[in-house]
Amino acid sequence: AQALVAVRLSEHDAFGSFVTWNAEIGGAVTDALTLQANVGRAFRAPDGNDRFGFGGNPSLDAEVSDQWQARAIYQPSAQWQWTLELYSNDIDDLIEFDFADFTLRNIAEAEIRGASLNALWQQGAWRAELTLNQQSADNKDTGERLLRRAEQSASLTVTREFGAHNLALAVRADGEREDFGGVTLTGYGSASLSAVIAVHPQWLLSVRIDN
Repeated sequence: AQALVAVRLSEHDAFGSFVTWNAEIGGAVTDALTLQANVGRAFRAPDGNDRFGFGGNPSLDAEVSDQWQARAIYQPSAQWQWTLELYSNDIDDLIEFDFADFTLRNIAEAEIRGASLNALWQQGAWRAELTLNQQSADNKDTGERLLRRAEQSASLTVTREFGAHNLALAVRADGEREDFGGVTLTGYGSASLSAVIAVHPQWLLSVRIDN
């Protein structure tokens, strides 16, 4: 097993001193299974756009978050890898856009809980990666869902290499989201096709098409 602890003291001109930290531990349980966990505290000061850009609010406070993640990585063969991750994030003074008056504001406390399952397959020139996400993001004071955050999402990326070149197809689906005024936005899907072409040993041409 391996463990890591890091502590940082940050001095911000507008928001004062913040102590942030992170602790991680992980190790192999068997040849195929690895367990990892980390816990920490972070802060994010509003930048110039948050304070003075469109919808900016000079009175914004910095976000402070306490978070943890637990992860299990299972690799039964050279071709397959499965990763299950559980996470939690409690954020004080989360900066969110208020659609009532189009101004950024601090939410007193937000609570985010979620789980993610990732499957990775590789065989020769082929690679495929599937990710499924389940997340709840709520205003802890009111119990309401945070706006425009889907509770379910899924993505699939398939890549094929052709020597020094590659071609990739990516698709993504997001579930319904709550919007301003009690409106529920329906789920949606998107797709992209990209290619990287080695036109010269020192030059790559990248092309991408999004729907």
